Amino acid sequence: MRSLVFAIVLVGFIFTAVGVGATTLTRMTTGSQIDTDPCFSPDGSQIALIINNDIWVMPSSGEPATTRLTSLGRHLEWPEWSPDGSTIVFLVDSHELWTVPAAGGEPVELTDSTYSEGAKRHPRWSPDGAQIAFAWLSDSGNYDIWVIPAGGGTPGQLTTAASHEADPDWSPDGTQIAFTSNRGGTWEIYTQPIGGGSATKVTSIGAVNDEVSWSPDGLWIAFVHRGSPAQIWIAPVNGDPARSVSGTADCYDGSPNWSPDGQSIVFDRLSSVPEDIWLATDLPTGPRLLADHPEILSVSPRNVGPAQNSVVVFCLLDSTGTRVWDEGVLASLSSFGLGSFGSITGLSDTTYQATYTAGPVPGSDSICVYDPECTSNKYAWAVVDILPAPEIVSVKDVPDDQGGKVSVRWKRSAIDTRPGTYVTYYSIWRSIPPVSGTLQGGVRLVTAADVGPDFSGPGYRFTASGSNTYYWEWIANVPAHYFEGYSFTAATLMDSTSANPAWHYFLVSAHTPDQLVFRDSEPDSGYSVDNLAPDPPRRVSGQLIPDLGLLLVWSPNSEGDLSHYAVYKGDGEGFVPSESNRLGAPKDTSFVDTSFDPAHSYYKVSSWDIHENEGGYALLRPQDITGASNPPAAPVVTLLEQNVPNPFNPITVIRFAIAEPGLVKLVVYDVAGRPVRVLAEGVRQASRYEVTWDGKDDGGRGVASGVYMYVLDAPGYSETKKMLLLR
Repeated sequence: MRSLVFAIVLVGFIFTAVGVGATTLTRMTTGSQIDTDPCFSPDGSQIALIINNDIWVMPSSGEPATTRLTSLGRHLEWPEWSPDGSTIVFLVDSHELWTVPAAGGEPVELTDSTYSEGAKRHPRWSPDGAQIAFAWLSDSGNYDIWVIPAGGGTPGQLTTAASHEADPDWSPDGTQIAFTSNRGGTWEIYTQPIGGGSATKVTSIGAVNDEVSWSPDGLWIAFVHRGSPAQIWIAPVNGDPARSVSGTADCYDGSPNWSPDGQSIVFDRLSSVPEDIWLATDLPTGPRLLADHPEILSVSPRNVGPAQNSVVVFCLLDSTGTRVWDEGVLASLSSFGLGSFGSITGLSDTTYQATYTAGPVPGSDSICVYDPECTSNKYAWAVVDILPAPEIVSVKDVPDDQGGKVSVRWKRSAIDTRPGTYVTYYSIWRSIPPVSGTLQGGVRLVTAADVGPDFSGPGYRFTASGSNTYYWEWIANVPAHYFEGYSFTAATLMDSTSANPAWHYFLVSAHTPDQLVFRDSEPDSGYSVDNLAPDPPRRVSGQLIPDLGLLLVWSPNSEGDLSHYAVYKGDGEGFVPSESNRLGAPKDTSFVDTSFDPAHSYYKVSSWDIHENEGGYALLRPQDITGASNPPAAPVVTLLEQNVPNPFNPITVIRFAIAEPGLVKLVVYDVAGRPVRVLAEGVRQASRYEVTWDGKDDGGRGVASGVYMYVLDAPGYSETKKMLLLR
């Protein structure tokens, strides 16, 4: 079981974050109340604690506290049981010492008005229960250790050094007092005989160390190491290095107290929730083993962006090069830049790891593992390059072209700012959507480190993102010119259509003079579009062939991406081509209309490319048709025809003939007789007509499936027919 401190040396300041070896931490209380200052009863069956400024008692097995001993309405701290378990001493408003029967009863103040002035801390019973030691802030401005009879009376001063002496606890045999003192410049743990004599320094770890608790076997002292953040540590009384018990990067721990059997420590913890009581077991009290030197095994990745993370893995080796688990050694990691570190954790029984977070300043940062007790070399070094990544701003189609190209735009890396800095060029990589599997044989697999400024390809690499693998193809290098941003026109493998959006992914790498130091952008995607429609067909002609129909022919288009043609038919030169009046989509340059009708003899022909762009229309009029008779005379009778198709979804065509000019109206009704859509209204000349209904009402809303009526009113004529819409 090993405990390590993770120290970050940063511009004269030291921050620490402790990692725990095999110590087990168990949360004992939960809820919205504030639980602090726990203390075991002498038999270990109960724990006294402060809940919202009152003393309560809970079973040490972890069941909720049900016994409330005080209701003073004041600020209470540091309860401790008397050795016989009958009484609990505690501090009121940081000035007064009180006791309360552990079985319940009225609290009693020990310090009368003569001794209630001046702040006090950490009252602790002597092993025989006759005295209580505490720290008292005297008129000199220093805390000193005092003792008071257990039944009250006049306190006596135990320490008189010209420094602070605070947070006492008795040795199990009652012959010594442990306390914290700043007599050496930093707050360390000391011991001193009760009967007088010189103090012995126990710890030498810096920061502030306080709230002392002596173990029942007399070999260890638990205390709060107020680094960043505060954690529970234990130190051997013989002066060997201290070690962490509760190391966690984001919690504030306090008030340690040993269990009577010496196998666990109870303490309070403040994190993102109100303070709760925790228990530490499997304490790191095993034998110590000194290492010869540390070694950094890996730093991955070795180049990161500002505020990005890298994982440092290291070990400790003996003189033969064998990895050792150096029990109790104070090891640290230092950054000589503006980097920071998280907690050290045991990666295995001989290997440790910690997270390094790069600072905001680009460049190279040296990190160091330092073990002050290694017997040979105490240091191991590694370098991390801090290189901000470029950022792709957009991947957009190049407009007004035949497709096949997108414009990739990116913001420069933050250190592409002036001559002499790191970024010298960028490489551009193209992929297709994430795929699984492997590239086919015969391709050249590279890494970005293989792509020098004169690289000319071909080259392929791959990166992983979750369960997906992106395969990247190198397409270009772009020199760095200290611009704010860059762009590159990249070729695509296909253009976007309605059937296939053809997303293409791109990545930009920023390179430095050291080919091993580069940074990739996050991928971004876009697609190319063919924006240019083909020309209208030329030299469209028509010939009426008996027993066959009308043959339309035209000259072929020259566009290389041509897909097909489209033929439409209508009543006049102004008709609008649509899906409802399209006769066909031939791929060659001819089409036969077997339903040729001289009354509907206007044709339009267009060309389409493979990217669904439709060009303009070539018009064929009746007078241009060879073999057709003159345009027919006006109809002899007015007539409303059945819609075609019927049933329909959602478009149908309605044809009608008008024998004499006049006011004409064609309206669609539902089965209840309510008007749905006016299809034609106004004066019409004698002729044949065709209208289309798209299944929508006059407001442009699609109507429901069902039977509908359409009614034609014309001079001397009115006719109603049914039609069926099936969606």
